[in-house]
Amino acid sequence: MKLFFKAVFLLINGIGHEYTIKELFSMRRIIAVGLLPIAILSGVAMESRSRSLLPQYALSDLQLGVYDTRDGSLLQAFEKIAEDARGQVGISLFQLEKGEHLSIAGNRHFAMQSVFKIPLAMYILDGVDKGKFSLDQKVHIGNADWVEKTWSPMRDQYKSREIDISLREVLAFSVSNSDNIACDVLFRLAGGTQPVNAYVHDLGIKDMMIVATEAQMHAEWNVQYQNWCTPNAMATLFKTVLCGPASIGSGE
Repeated sequence: MKLFFKAVFLLINGIGHEYTIKELFSMRRIIAVGLLPIAILSGVAMESRSRSLLPQYALSDLQLGVYDTRDGSLLQAFEKIAEDARGQVGISLFQLEKGEHLSIAGNRHFAMQSVFKIPLAMYILDGVDKGKFSLDQKVHIGNADWVEKTWSPMRDQYKSREIDISLREVLAFSVSNSDNIACDVLFRLAGGTQPVNAYVHDLGIKDMMIVATEAQMHAEWNVQYQNWCTPNAMATLFKTVLCGPASIGSGE
């Protein structure tokens, strides 16, 4: 299944910039020596019911380039993070140049929370690649979509008005701003969670389940646990974005 690698995101950082998917992820500091999935952040947050236990460890303070996966020092550094986190930590990392892989609790199920917005965006962009969607098509957002008491910079910007904006902008809100309303608008466009879940499984990534929208998770606390993945599965998904579907099953 072909992925839409040539897609362009409008990434909002005060002013608009356009980035490819690869550039988007490299800016997030996920590609350095390897891939460190943000599933680690989601997993720790869910198990400890706090969203701020690892605010800087994973993506900035840990200097991946100074470690050698062969001598165990990187694994020890991760184990120290896990010890300090006061929760269940899952880590999966691919060293792309050497084809090496290491993990802590790599096959454990973690609730994804907003991490599921990445495979959702991939599904939409794949649809763009196939001509099903267009980044410039207008998406209607009505009064009923403007849910209160959920994170939504898009709602705040448009003051809950009925609007028609481009799919490109909805994607930017969902991915760059982790906007929950934009996320559910994309799920509606996709036809629900099932097509997105099937898309990920068709890529060969089985240890990931996407069954509930943001609204459904907000309605009932335990529903969020139905959206789960393993760290190994999320790292593989990121590797797929960077290297293509053929990379699945390699380097482990």
